[in-house]
Amino acid sequence: MPGPPTPKPLDLTAQAYDFLLLAIPVLEDYDRQRQHRLRPATCRNRRSTWRREFILLEREEIMRHKCLQSEKEQHDIGLSRAEQ
Repeated sequence: MPGPPTPKPLDLTAQAYDFLLLAIPVLEDYDRQRQHRLRPATCRNRRSTWRREFILLEREEIMRHKCLQSEKEQHDIGLSRAEQ
């Protein structure tokens, strides 16, 4: 009996790769929050939450800038250039 098929390598576009770079840490963070949902919030946790929210808002702003500049130049400018 043959084993399971081997997975095919993915051919990721630059846009999909940039998305995964942002999405994976957010999903991991979401999973950590779900696991510790019952822990009472302390002052330190609140500061950490505020920082996390700030970083996510900053990422959103960078992605919005990346999208607008990419449309303007009619090609994907990449995440590193959008952060500048």
